[in-house]
Amino acid sequence: MVGVSTGLARYGIEAPTVVRAPVTDPQDRTICPECGHPVGGTRGTQRIARPTVLDEDLTDADELLTHGYHCKGHPSWVVLPSHPDSVPDGWLSVEIELSDGRAREIPVAEPEVSASA
Repeated sequence: MVGVSTGLARYGIEAPTVVRAPVTDPQDRTICPECGHPVGGTRGTQRIARPTVLDEDLTDADELLTHGYHCKGHPSWVVLPSHPDSVPDGWLSVEIELSDGRAREIPVAEPEVSASA
């Protein structure tokens, strides 16, 4: 299990990852929209457990790898995917439902999309 355990792991249960769009503070630092904690040093490949995928080809995905940030200030993972236009080659856009109910395209590693299609 990736991240901090919520206590359910001992029963084999993993909570879905909280997925939110990143926001910036007045100093233009990327922060967590849940708690306001700066997340700048966490940019990289992040894992999303049990995503709500809206693209038909990937609706049965148990997890996705995305490019973005995560906030360390929570007992379970909060992932903040980058915008698909701001990532290196090898990433494709996949539409998911964020934890706040909004739909948003996120970058997903190209091999994951190709293997599921």
